Amino acid sequence: MNKNPLFFIFIFFLGFFVCSAVDAYVDKPPLGWTTRAEIDRVKDGDTLVVRISKTIDIRLLDCWAEEIRGRKKTKKGLEAKRYLNDLVGDKKVTLYIPAEEGGNISKIWTLSRAKGRIWIDGEREKDVSELMVEAGFATKEKIRK
Repeated sequence: MNKNPLFFIFIFFLGFFVCSAVDAYVDKPPLGWTTRAEIDRVKDGDTLVVRISKTIDIRLLDCWAEEIRGRKKTKKGLEAKRYLNDLVGDKKVTLYIPAEEGGNISKIWTLSRAKGRIWIDGEREKDVSELMVEAGFATKEKIRK
């Protein structure tokens, strides 16, 4: 059994919020967890922290920005963080964390972050990952160097 405290927090919020978020979509949403959220802060070009009742780190799916910490940090990574911060700022967003068939959520965690997608409220055409890639601050797939 998973003993990660974030896992138990996630399970609690999953049961509480999933029903309230369904009305945000015209069609039935895909299997997973969807809820209203606010941006707490941007950590870097592909990770941000959202407020629900607690904050959790969200690793944007299909969004690979250059790093801002450690040996791999780059100027473009800092530019990506700045752009993401300008893009989402303190806006209200919709958070979606996908689940596997049958509702399994055990594989959504990476480096203490939940993997998910974020849409800025009122802008349903594209999620934040797509906007970061289109602006040239991230790639859809990880680039191996």
